[in-house]
Amino acid sequence: MGLERDKKREEQYNENKKKFLEIECLLVEATELEEYNREKNRARIESLRENAITKLFTMKEYFFTKLGSKYIDEDRFCDTFIDFIRSIPRLYEIRDEAGKKNSLENYVNRTWSLRKKDVYQGNATEKRHAEVTENLENIENSLSIAITMESEYELKQLGAFIISGILFSIAKMFEHGYGKKNNRVREKYYKLFVTETVTQTIKEAQMKDTDISFEKIQDYINEKFMDFFMSKECRSIKEIRDTKLTTYRQIGEYKKEGEIKYPFEACVYRNYLWKMEGKKPSPEIISQNKKYYSEILGEFRRSNDL
Repeated sequence: MGLERDKKREEQYNENKKKFLEIECLLVEATELEEYNREKNRARIESLRENAITKLFTMKEYFFTKLGSKYIDEDRFCDTFIDFIRSIPRLYEIRDEAGKKNSLENYVNRTWSLRKKDVYQGNATEKRHAEVTENLENIENSLSIAITMESEYELKQLGAFIISGILFSIAKMFEHGYGKKNNRVREKYYKLFVTETVTQTIKEAQMKDTDISFEKIQDYINEKFMDFFMSKECRSIKEIRDTKLTTYRQIGEYKKEGEIKYPFEACVYRNYLWKMEGKKPSPEIISQNKKYYSEILGEFRRSNDL
């Protein structure tokens, strides 16, 4: 039994070594392309970094084991793990100050050990929100910058890039487990927020079905919610782009005049959930869930210098 266990450990050790080397190669290539010509190679750089993050997700057990304690809060671990691996493409430097090669494995082990306190002590999630939360204005700022671009092509490319990043972040979070507590509740709210952000991006960037397909976003948005705040049903990028938002009165907010505006106020979500579930969550609950969502988008934005 002992020899078999040792053999499995050695195999796992070698497998992790191999994965780190593969991921390091991806990040090295991304860095070299960025140093050579970032704008020209932007799509390839993003693809390499997303691939690196995806591979890091598959090493969840490695990161969990490295903490070396049974006193781990699962929700906090998932929050911290996701935050950490998404930061790696942005913070990892392929060379140290002396110009020598900087091993990704060594970098990960060294910096991951500094995150232990976030998993064991206090309310790490709330503490992180207070320290690094970037709200949905980050996405609005990205779009505002995009609108000033001279090229319509650049604008639409950035719009597609932002949407892809949002969908990637949300999908991977739930695919690899964000924690058991309130998972369904969070997913419900995130789909509402994604629907708002994606439709706003499509409109602001004046996107077409050739820029990004409706099928790509369909699994991540809440179509019933979209039908609720749009003036008519939309099932294509063109329809989303060209269709006006409905009015506040149409959604049951009779004290407010005119068409609904981005970013959505809490009343838009509250009236929708009242219609669908027969209950209105408090503005505080809407705000809290939007903080979680904003944090994910903020990490995506920071990772890609948006």
